[in-house]
Amino acid sequence: NERLRATVLRELLQLQRSAPGRRAVVLSCLAEGADRLVARIAIDQLKAELVAILPMPPRDYRRDFRDVASRREFDALLGAATRRVAVADEGVRAGAAGEGERARRYARAGAWLVQRSDVLLAIWDGKPERGIGGTAQIVRWMLSGSIPRRYVWRAPGDEPTPLRAPGRVV
Repeated sequence: NERLRATVLRELLQLQRSAPGRRAVVLSCLAEGADRLVARIAIDQLKAELVAILPMPPRDYRRDFRDVASRREFDALLGAATRRVAVADEGVRAGAAGEGERARRYARAGAWLVQRSDVLLAIWDGKPERGIGGTAQIVRWMLSGSIPRRYVWRAPGDEPTPLRAPGRVV
């Protein structure tokens, strides 16, 4: 959708203008759809740095993508990332196939992203939460500055990250 692409580019350029002299850094889970759209535009148009936030190991995450083309797009963006953060499985059984476990992994990745973001660019339908780990929940966490403790995670070597003040969502 060209209108959506133009809107994303306009918002990213406006954010870049608000921080002159600083290189944009995009944190993304690289999920199908909006995550990839923002990542691709930021890389191509702003020469932004991409940090991939992975809710699970790539081989497991790829199972969530609808087809081979989507997995290739994921692999290309993952290859363009300057850093990968694989959110730990603590509290989530490794290899568990249940939807609950996968959803908790998405929620934990979203929490990591919110804790470390100055601005969240969300492409969201405005509908209420339909479970854990989705866009509505991540937007709510960003706006409130409050993340349930069970989803807070630190990578080895990370400094403790305090719960944040409410953030900005565009």
